[in-house]
Amino acid sequence: MSLEAEEKAKEIKKLYEQVRAPIEKLNEQYKLKANKNRIHLEIKLGDLVWLQLRKERFSSMRKHKLMVRRDGPCKVVQKVEENAYRIELLGDMQISATVNVGDLTSYLKDYKRHNEYLREILFKGKRLMRSKLQAWTYSHKQGSSTKWGQR
Repeated sequence: MSLEAEEKAKEIKKLYEQVRAPIEKLNEQYKLKANKNRIHLEIKLGDLVWLQLRKERFSSMRKHKLMVRRDGPCKVVQKVEENAYRIELLGDMQISATVNVGDLTSYLKDYKRHNEYLREILFKGKRLMRSKLQAWTYSHKQGSSTKWGQR
């Protein structure tokens, strides 16, 4: 190669690097904005998951709004890609066993959330009963002559 061609190649490489750096910076910013609300689900082999039955993918199983919205718990058998897993399907589903992470939710986290919800309801119920009992005893200490069921 001639000296002129080598200089031209170096010039093009330098220009390429100058253009490449801002594009990579913008791509990182776009990636951060796009992944801001993404849920990163940590799934290991053998974990139990719920399969979300979306209308788009499971049209035969979601004909109207009162049908079940998820199936499971299903066992994770294999990690296919970063966002795809192969699961052990229950029953006789006529679909592929490879599922996107967007269609999965953790079975145990959901179970824990449900238990926390039940505890919260129970705690609120106890507080409500305690406040009603205190109000009743207070009204009877004041000499209220009301009978049960009358006010």
